[in-house]
Amino acid sequence: MGSTPRIFVSQGQRFGRGTVIDPEIRTGTRGRRGALLICDCGTVYEAEIINLTSDGHTRSCGCLARDHRAAGPNHTHGLARHPLYRIWKAMLARCEDPDSKEYPRYGGQGITVCDEWRDVVTFITWIEENLGPRPDGMVLCLTSRDKQYRPGSVRWGTHSQRGGTLRKQRGTSSRYKGVTLYRRDGVWMAQITVNRQLRYLGRFPTEEAAASAYDDAAIAAWGRFARLNFPAQDPPGASVGDKPARTEIG
Repeated sequence: MGSTPRIFVSQGQRFGRGTVIDPEIRTGTRGRRGALLICDCGTVYEAEIINLTSDGHTRSCGCLARDHRAAGPNHTHGLARHPLYRIWKAMLARCEDPDSKEYPRYGGQGITVCDEWRDVVTFITWIEENLGPRPDGMVLCLTSRDKQYRPGSVRWGTHSQRGGTLRKQRGTSSRYKGVTLYRRDGVWMAQITVNRQLRYLGRFPTEEAAASAYDDAAIAAWGRFARLNFPAQDPPGASVGDKPARTEIG
């Protein structure tokens, strides 16, 4: 099997608003092949070759995104194929979409996205100007003890570094297995891990109701081998023989 052919650009070649002035430089901490360009606005910037030639990911020094933002909310941003667009979508999903598999560790823990970054153009502009392109293998991490995605609170890091930051942030543990406090709304969230897959079970008005929902899911998954919160006794505050009501909050 042959090796992947190298891609070359040439001096004077146009990519979006940029014109190549040096087609052979090394960029980033890993010294990847890149090019030096001058933007139509006059700014000189660097870009990796792959980001120039792969679907036109890098189309300017960052001024294009700023111009889209200035055009107003009704202007089509045209950034759906930008490499940071998927990162922005994933950030919103894990903080705001209960159906996201990452929601229990983010939105469920009270981690939010600032209003400013609900605009993809604003988000991409800040990341490009302050962090630069995402290095291979890196993800967007919150800084230690910060519970909101906002300018100045993020950096590029490894998956383990992002997980370590989340562990430091947790202060919402329950006395029951599979239950955490959703601080933003003051309700309790239930979740369970089955076959290494985290399942979100819902939000509940009381800690005991969430614990009972976990028990039901555990029994469904492991039967008599399940480790339950209420194995052979009535939960606190329940009538004899009753389990707490499991009314889920919509």
